[in-house]
Amino acid sequence: MIDAALLAEQLPRHRWFGAKERAISDVDVWDEATLDDGTPALVVALLAVRFADETTDCYHVLLLVDRDGGMRDAFEDIDRVRVLGRLMSQGETIKGSSGRFHFGGPGLDPSSPPGTDSIRAIGVEQSNSSVVMDEAVILKLFRRVEPGPNPELELTRLLTAEGFESIPAQVGEILYEGEIDGSDAEIDLGVAQQLIEGREGWTEILQGLRELYDRATVEVDVEQAVEEMAGTSLDELARLGDATASLHVVLARDGLDPDVVAEPVEHDDLSRWTRAIRASLDRVLGSGVAELRAFDPAIRARIDELEAIGDAGSKTRTHGDYHLGQVMLTARGWMILDLEGEPARALEERRAKQSPLRDVAGMLRSFSYAAVAAL
Repeated sequence: MIDAALLAEQLPRHRWFGAKERAISDVDVWDEATLDDGTPALVVALLAVRFADETTDCYHVLLLVDRDGGMRDAFEDIDRVRVLGRLMSQGETIKGSSGRFHFGGPGLDPSSPPGTDSIRAIGVEQSNSSVVMDEAVILKLFRRVEPGPNPELELTRLLTAEGFESIPAQVGEILYEGEIDGSDAEIDLGVAQQLIEGREGWTEILQGLRELYDRATVEVDVEQAVEEMAGTSLDELARLGDATASLHVVLARDGLDPDVVAEPVEHDDLSRWTRAIRASLDRVLGSGVAELRAFDPAIRARIDELEAIGDAGSKTRTHGDYHLGQVMLTARGWMILDLEGEPARALEERRAKQSPLRDVAGMLRSFSYAAVAAL
């Protein structure tokens, strides 16, 4: 049904396609299934996109396919995507050519599927595609996928089951199970959560900083003056710290799945992490950041100290891409969003256990960015 050659032409035009600078050599349709027999048909597919550099990425697409073979992304006619709400709420399984597409809705009402009244797309995403259904549920479709659990669905499902209140609860999911290149494969394709209204953390903190700077005066005791003028913002950041700590406490609980349960940090972990940090530093210095070179010896000395730590505590699953753009201030307090890690990194790396302090460092860096951006 799907014209792979036509897909090869169309893919680079999409915002969510992450390899626009690489030449596509061919596209192979691993599996496909018709979700709705309308005109045009609504088709879900898994694609192997092969590039001229002999690498391959797997993409999850939702297409509207005409009888004459013409096709387009289903998000160009967002009303056709409503069917996903019904499929999740009713727990449907759709057979493909070599596997099955599973839809689940543990938190949905089969008699009132999301999307019945309204549906709208969120157009700001770069690597995934999301829709809001009935202003109550947000469904995120993962676009570049790999066999194995996606950390966003994996951790959101776990945290919801554990009763963690600082994430929007998981209410639905889309999965694939089948045979790919002769091997059994399971691929996570999407996660649905409650829609929580609020203000993005970056926007909230930036506004508070701008107000602080507007009121700034020359003070003898700068620290005291800042505490007085920025009291509300500092209180909110303290509460964000509490939510962050609670996330890491839940992820460190005993009795969790082996892929999640906390483990002691070993010397091999410290050695591997420091090697990665040194390689990152080398790349930055090699990119021509001249002002950093004067600090090179001091930075390397600090890295050496990391490798020499005797007791580095535990390594756990973490957020993996933690900054002010990944949290939201709501009537319920701070909500933590987007637990998939850095989308450009490999799935294995995004699911690796790390020191929770890596999330803390990421958020502190975001505070630093905000302090400068507000100026």
